Formats: sequence, C-alpha cells, structure tokens
Amino acid sequence: MAHDDIKKTFQTRLKMYPKDAKYYRALAKELGLKESETYKLFSVMGAEELKHLLTIATPRDFKHFSDYHDDAFRFNLHTHTNASDGRISPEDWLDYMSAYADLTAQHIPADDKPFLTAAITDHDTTKGAVAALKALIRNPEKYKNLRIVLGCEFSTHYKDKTRLKAPLPFELIGYSINPFDKGINKILSALSQERIKALPKIIAGINRKIGTDSLCEKELLFATPLLRKGLSIYLPYGIYKYINYKLGEEAANRIREYIFTFDDTQGIKINQEPDNIFTALNRSGFGFLGIAHPARTLTGDSLAQDYIAACEAEGKDAGREIMLVLLSALKDKGLCAAEVNYQFQIGDLKEVYNAYQNGSPYPDPSNSTYLWAKTINDFIEQNGLLKTGGYDTHHYTLN
Repeated sequence: MAHDDIKKTFQTRLKMYPKDAKYYRALAKELGLKESETYKLFSVMGAEELKHLLTIATPRDFKHFSDYHDDAFRFNLHTHTNASDGRISPEDWLDYMSAYADLTAQHIPADDKPFLTAAITDHDTTKGAVAALKALIRNPEKYKNLRIVLGCEFSTHYKDKTRLKAPLPFELIGYSINPFDKGINKILSALSQERIKALPKIIAGINRKIGTDSLCEKELLFATPLLRKGLSIYLPYGIYKYINYKLGEEAANRIREYIFTFDDTQGIKINQEPDNIFTALNRSGFGFLGIAHPARTLTGDSLAQDYIAACEAEGKDAGREIMLVLLSALKDKGLCAAEVNYQFQIGDLKEVYNAYQNGSPYPDPSNSTYLWAKTINDFIEQNGLLKTGGYDTHHYTLN
C-alpha cells in the first residue's frame, strides 16, 4: 500500500468510525505529530472500530493456524513485551506481528476483518504500548497490513467481607486506551511503588511466622524479575514459589494462607481497586475494559468458610456463585468485554474451551470444570458482553 493509499484509507476509516477521530488526535498530540501527519497512526485501532470487529469475530478468528490449518489467525488481543514479563521488545513485537500480517495478506483475500489485529497488554504498565507506537509512526508503510490495539492488563481485586476472607485477585484488560494518559499512569505508578514498599514487610512477616531469618528480599527479587518492577497480580504466587524452593513445600503450605490474604489492613497494598481503573479510564475519554481470562480466576484462597457452607446447604458451588457476584459487580461499573476466546487454557479447561470454540457439545455436562466455564459463558451471553481473546503471548511467537 503506497503512501497516498494509506492516507486515503485512513480518511475513509475516520468516516466509518467517527468516534475514533478524537482518539487519533489525542495520540498525535502526544507524539508531536502535525494534523497532516495523523495518518501515520494508520495501523492503530480505536475503540469504536474494535468493538465493531468483535461483534463479527468468530471463535476461530482467535485460533492460530497450527490449530486450524484452513483458517487464518486474525486476532491476538493478549500479548506481553519486555516492558513487563514478556521476552520480546515492543519494537521487535511490532516487526514480528507485522511479518505475520504480511504473510496472511499474501494467502487470503481482503475481507471485513484486518489481516491481523494484535494488542499489547503489558502488566500494569503502558510503556510497551508507547514504545511500539513511537516505532510505528517512524515507518507507517512498513506496518500497513497490521492493526494494533494499545492496551494494558490491570491487576485488581474484589472485596466482599460477607463472602470472602481475603480479596479475590483478578485482572482487567484495557483496550484502545491512551497510553500517555496521566491519570492511568498515575495509578499504575502508585501501585508499583506500593508493591516494592510492601516486600520488606511481607518477608519480615513470613520470617516471623515460620521462625527463620533465611528468607531474603534481594534473593526473592532475583528469582522473580517481575517483582523488581513492582508489576503483576502474581506477587503472592511468586513469594509462594520462592518459599517452596527455599524451605520446601511443607513450609510454603504452612504459610500459604498468610501469603494469599494480604490486604490494606496489614499495610500491604498489592492490587489496584477496580473503581480506580474504571474511573481513570473514563476520565481519559478513551478505551474500554474487559475481564482477562475469567475462567482462570482462582477463587479458592479467598472464599470464606461460612460462605462455602451456606452455598453447599443450598446445593450451590461457592466458586461459581462468587464468580457471578464478581461479574455482576463489574458489569454495573461498566465492564464491556470478557476474554472468552482466551487460548492459554490448561488441563480440563483447555478441553472444555476447545469444545466451546468448535461449537461442539461437551461430552460430560456434569463435569465441574464444564459447569464453571458454562456459568461464566452464560453470564457473558446473557449480558451482551463483547468476546475478546488471545494467547497471552510472552515470546517470539504468535501463540
């Protein structure tokens, strides 16, 4: 696609998705582009266009060609760069995704979906999205077949003193956000600093409870690089693995409840409040939020025993019930999407979601994993949430 063709196509797109025009102007301003240079954002996808595409995308559009040899892979809306815990730089990410989009363009005719739409969704940082964007505008023609979504995977948690003994951790993904927005970056920076500040308290508390002084903050940070950046929801899991490695499984399990029940009352803040995320995104004026891989939300360490017993007395599963409570609360706050087409499922979940995405019945409808996934998927269908998805890519690969 020649330079003039890119300009023309960009103008046509603005007419189709007029709400995205303001988004492009905001990005152009941050990048120091003149109005006549806004077309250099040709490959960037705004929220209005992305929402439209998600209404016509099929589950198979999210599957890599190694899974379906007769289909092209069109969407990967969950990837990470080395700005968080990925192995690939944002610039290399851009080149790699673009190369695949070019290959797809050679093998299939143009239709109503881009050849490849990929999102950068680094944990609790927008730095990867900013770096990719700056590389993109230097040579927009090079990336003509690729569409990119600027995003972020926000760590957060749900609090409910009646049903939960500890906050329930989960993640939200922001799509088509403004990665330069001061409000968004302020809450991300504050959380990162809080996590780094909390680590000495956590290590000291664990040493006291176990009766040892062998656990070391520096050693933990060396073993878990993501913690050094103050990023990711998985801080408790990193600490648990470190103790397991250092002192053995018995010691790790003995302290497990303490590790997985950090909260503000202990002076330990490791997750963002969901209201902060929704508020920051709304104030920025751009983007929308979806819940990341809802089927992989781990409820067990957070559920209160009284709530489990009350659910069992009514013949209900406490995990499925709290998930419905969480999804309902998020929907009321403005949740627009859910990562139903998440591809990095493991164990029974992989089998269940393969059946779901193939449109085939699951062989055992009484299976607890199937019922868990069905509870989530039924809520999404009944409430009209957009269905996103991706491979949670961290390496030099698409899936």
